[in-house]
Amino acid sequence: MGLFGNKEKKEKHDEKNIQTISVITICGNGLGSSLMLAQNIKKLCEEAGIEKVNVEAKDFSSAKQTNADFYVSVEEFTSQLNVDSSKIITVTNYHKKSDLKDSKLLEAIKNLRNNNENKE
Repeated sequence: MGLFGNKEKKEKHDEKNIQTISVITICGNGLGSSLMLAQNIKKLCEEAGIEKVNVEAKDFSSAKQTNADFYVSVEEFTSQLNVDSSKIITVTNYHKKSDLKDSKLLEAIKNLRNNNENKE
């Protein structure tokens, strides 16, 4: 077991208890733009070392019927969502990764993860 045996087990145990964050990206048909946005979110999370984030691309009608931690889209769609405003992340461009970085999505994911950990 060694000197660090208990610490390693604790880290693996803690890692399993991390709650998966759900993110829905939205566009008109749930295909092109929302898929590209979803891929960019996955890449950003990976680059930031944020694990256990499930990102799904959906059309607007499906997104409205799906419960998620965050909804990401352009204002045309986010303004019509009937969910808590803290769950809405509006971007000005589906395709620009820099716009997504400026959207505060990563900060919101980290805050939700920290709040969930503090509740346990």
